[in-house]
Amino acid sequence: MEFLQDDTVFDTTSKHANVDVVCGMDIIEEKCKHRSEYRGSTYYFCSSPCQKHFDDYPERYVWDEA
Repeated sequence: MEFLQDDTVFDTTSKHANVDVVCGMDIIEEKCKHRSEYRGSTYYFCSSPCQKHFDDYPERYVWDEA
């Protein structure tokens, strides 16, 4: 499956950088408009296709560290 980074927000100098758990792209949370909540945490995405894939299959990307 190919994901399009249609509105990329990439900047490694930010203090608030996150990684898109679907494609691995660095994301700046302040500029990011694609985000989802899951089990009390916020996840940020480079594009709506990555966000949708996460929303459909979150267990593929998030696991309990027990």
